[in-house]
Amino acid sequence: MAVCERLLEKSANSGECTYNGWLRDYVQEAEIPDRAVREAFARIAEQFPEMHICAGLSLPVSRESVANRIIRYGDILQTGERPVKVPYILYMERHGQQRALAVLPYSRTSPLYAKGLFYCMSEQGAEFENDRNELLTATCPGHREIVYAVRALFEQKASVLQRRLDVRSFADYEAVYRDACEAAEKLCADTAERLRTEGDPEETVRDTVLKWFLLKKLVYVQYLMNRDILYTVHNGDRKAQRTAARLRSEKIRTIPYRKLCRMAMEV
Repeated sequence: MAVCERLLEKSANSGECTYNGWLRDYVQEAEIPDRAVREAFARIAEQFPEMHICAGLSLPVSRESVANRIIRYGDILQTGERPVKVPYILYMERHGQQRALAVLPYSRTSPLYAKGLFYCMSEQGAEFENDRNELLTATCPGHREIVYAVRALFEQKASVLQRRLDVRSFADYEAVYRDACEAAEKLCADTAERLRTEGDPEETVRDTVLKWFLLKKLVYVQYLMNRDILYTVHNGDRKAQRTAARLRSEKIRTIPYRKLCRMAMEV
């Protein structure tokens, strides 16, 4: 099953997503809070009337990676059966090819979460495992970036286009690692205030735990995939690289789930 066929099966009635249908209808009917995303979707709907969108998609996490302690963060399994949330996925078929683009509203840290989402969605045992060559992720700092990505979906190989979208955010692993650690620390520092101000403390807990999980996934996979690190740091020893990747992931600071729940109850 190709990526568009898989996405077409998602239903808002079943709770898997909040909307699944034509993008042109979505931009007319839905309230899209982020201005850049709203402008991008309006332009894409006009230029690509066949474009679909799946909004608010919920996905299960790969329990195998957690159970096998690849990513040692079992708290993600406490937050529901489908804890992975994808804000928007644009998808369409053209010239016999299918492509999907997961879109996140922009923030300084959103490129980190977008990449972590891709790894969660496409890892071994995940629902989109077989769609890695048809699935991309991007953030939306302005409408031009997403419109460009959509125009290029069928002009470039997905892997080539993804590298171009990532080039500013993922050129250097140590910078990625530093940014991920800082993002995790800021989540810890901001959690109490977010629980007081964001309206639904339980949803804030789930969102925070997911973000920590995505950062851990990002740090682990990026290190493990880096061939330069494999040979210059670990002398080609893949097992040593995997161990070091796991240790890096464990450096991502979190607040234990039980403590988060207590904090939420005290709001």
